[in-house]
Amino acid sequence: MAVCLLAGTELAFEQDVKYGQRRIWTSVRPKASSCSIPPRTNTWCWSSISATTGRTARTATAASAAVSVCSPGGAQRNPGSAHPLVRLFPDCASLQSGLRRCPPDFWETMSLHFILVAGPLVRASSWEPTAECLRAAGCHVQVPDVLAHHHSPPAWSAWTSQLLDHVSRGDEPIVVGHSSASALAADLATKLPVRGIIIVDGDVPPSRGAAFPVRPALHDFIKGLVEPDGMLPIWSRWFASDTRRMSLVGLDILARDAAAFARFESELPRMHIGWFDDTIELADWEHIPAGFIQTSAIYDHAAIEAQRCGWPTANLQGTHLHPTHHPAETANAILAMSQQLVPGGKH
Repeated sequence: MAVCLLAGTELAFEQDVKYGQRRIWTSVRPKASSCSIPPRTNTWCWSSISATTGRTARTATAASAAVSVCSPGGAQRNPGSAHPLVRLFPDCASLQSGLRRCPPDFWETMSLHFILVAGPLVRASSWEPTAECLRAAGCHVQVPDVLAHHHSPPAWSAWTSQLLDHVSRGDEPIVVGHSSASALAADLATKLPVRGIIIVDGDVPPSRGAAFPVRPALHDFIKGLVEPDGMLPIWSRWFASDTRRMSLVGLDILARDAAAFARFESELPRMHIGWFDDTIELADWEHIPAGFIQTSAIYDHAAIEAQRCGWPTANLQGTHLHPTHHPAETANAILAMSQQLVPGGKH
């Protein structure tokens, strides 16, 4: 999350830098009522910090004093909170106060273009809270929603072409794929001029060749959920009897607000089990800079694979739906990772 700090604000900082895993974040928490963010707010902010190891805490008086969100050129920018998931998890939207201008070179650094790709089992709305935070940081963000244009889900092998139909061409983006969209991100990156790929809590796709929608173990699991007509329950019901898995995914958090959860589930597609037998044929994409952001323990194996590939990695130690539940922290991780993939981060 991009912030400007006005003079005299006393803040508590927590820094966690583990370069073995490329884990970089800074927590900024206002002390008492020293600035306009409510004291309970714990907002994760993009920061360039020194190469220390482990977690340290320090108190500092900022050189500059209310936390603010600004747009390129210094104009105030309020991304709004119209989407129900943004209203439900408002850690980004809560920063829209006390605005002041940021230095031009700050926004030049943050001037990036992202395409956020959701897995086919959920709607693009799962990315919207994080997208709002990235936009508030001055980034150009597209979140194509393939399912919004179809009564039934397109074939897996046709999904990338559908994405291409719903993104605008222009500045070279960084493609960010969440969950089962990891292979889609890699496929899209071979069909567009891109600056990099970031996988968020998904499997590392093969460097070339056939890529399935889900890994074999999950495919075997969902075969046991098939109804007589060959259809599967919506994704959020796959783990209804497994409270631990529900917690790892973050569905238990969504379920705390019955109305919001009902809206979330109403958008989820029902898939036929045969849909998962399809493949995408990936062209070689090993030449494209790539990074991995792990948000849940579900993808421990993928983080290990990403490290084996030599990618920068980060671990946010949250749930699979971190982009929905903690959008500012997720946006911060994406920005920090982008700085590693594209030094300078300029257009």
